[in-house]
Amino acid sequence: MIVATGYQEFDASRITHFGYGKLPNVITSFEFERMVREGRIETAEERRPQYAAILHCVGSRSLEFHAYCSRVCCMTALKYAHELKSAVPGCYVSDVYIDMHAFGKGCEDFYRRSSEVKTLFIMYGKNDYPVIRKAEPGDDCEMLIEVSEQLSGERIEIPADLVILMVGMEARADAAEVARLVRISQDKDGWFIESHPKLDPVATTTEGVFIAGTCAAPKDIPDSVAQARAAAARILGKIAKGIIEVDAVFAEIDEEACSGCRICNELCPYGAIEYKADVKRSRVISALCKACGACVAACPSGAIRARHFTDEQILAEIEGVLA
Repeated sequence: MIVATGYQEFDASRITHFGYGKLPNVITSFEFERMVREGRIETAEERRPQYAAILHCVGSRSLEFHAYCSRVCCMTALKYAHELKSAVPGCYVSDVYIDMHAFGKGCEDFYRRSSEVKTLFIMYGKNDYPVIRKAEPGDDCEMLIEVSEQLSGERIEIPADLVILMVGMEARADAAEVARLVRISQDKDGWFIESHPKLDPVATTTEGVFIAGTCAAPKDIPDSVAQARAAAARILGKIAKGIIEVDAVFAEIDEEACSGCRICNELCPYGAIEYKADVKRSRVISALCKACGACVAACPSGAIRARHFTDEQILAEIEGVLA
């Protein structure tokens, strides 16, 4: 099984001082993407924007919301700046950011070219949000963005007719339910946990279940495609063998000693123990068991043992060491 449930966009209305949902010309990056695809870049009043501002890290790199970086926003923001310049000649574009993460092949050159086409880059401090408010009737713009500019140390105002909020990625609301169904783990931010972030980035601790894409962490399209191909290759590699090898170390239940209390069923993190209602006894599914020993230690009647790690074997090893 490959789990590729993706992510959801951060709800920009949670940050009240951005005015999303109240100021009609404050939109999210997803809404601007739809504008670009439809071939029209204009304000709510159907006018071409004279001033446009792109705000980074909306919901990301924040102690209040998500401390992690959503990774793809910086390069997407630079792309939007180029599209604004191309679609609306003469538009003044301000790129308001915390840090510029120009990772990946050719990204640093793209950042340099954005500077050459006179995109105005304004850096502000982490956890020091810009404040967007409606401009006065006499002003030559729809809105004003008040921000503490990090390099000069001054509080400045940026004019804007259109504000694009680069909303971050977050785990889907139903991620916990999916994790419970397929018996995989989540980290503190709700992303699915891989078996090993470097050596085994597509497998999970549950045998036969793999993950791909942004259900594991924020990533761009090339990384998502690479991970999906790796997950598919792992599955094809197993199928090509014709047989599935199972670890020889797993738990076993002595059904005659089992009282049917079902404590082990609740404890097993891999769903490897099933309850047989007809005989009122539990049974271990050896192909799913990871020999963690939780059921062995918890069984009140001592009916469960781990193969190759029985009490007799361990005591014999201790005697051998002490002899």
